Amino acid sequence: SGVGFTVANVGRLSRENSMDFTKTVQAVSSHINIRMDPGAATRRANANDGGVDVVGHLDWGDGRSGRWTVLGQATCGTSDTWEAKLGEPKPEMWKKMMAESVSPTRFLAVPHHVDERAYRLISENNVLAVVDRSKLVPLVSTSIGSLGSVVDMVMAEPIESYQV
Repeated sequence: SGVGFTVANVGRLSRENSMDFTKTVQAVSSHINIRMDPGAATRRANANDGGVDVVGHLDWGDGRSGRWTVLGQATCGTSDTWEAKLGEPKPEMWKKMMAESVSPTRFLAVPHHVDERAYRLISENNVLAVVDRSKLVPLVSTSIGSLGSVVDMVMAEPIESYQV
């Protein structure tokens, strides 16, 4: 869990459950402590991860609907692949499986620096966030300990922007 969110690594859980979507959703449900019904939403017959790498929510602790939930995708691809990658998570599908009243927000994590223009272009037509290197690395540095010097080296590198 990070930044107050309880999170599940969907890709890892999918591999652990033999790429079986129903079992993966049940594992995600258990991991993040949200009752989920994989049969509540229509999906591709061969789905294995529901188009997400991370599912998370801010737990208010009362078990009621109205959680702030997120669906995350990660990519090392260049900016020309980002919009397609962002289209993979299906918030309405996950909303139904979670029996939520509010659709999850999508985000994309990239190991690059994203300049302001790219943020604006991507977010104008989407309800999502792009989390780039300058946002990710400081979060990681608080939980890694012995890798602090590596984090410092990464942050000291010149920023090379991907522009859309």
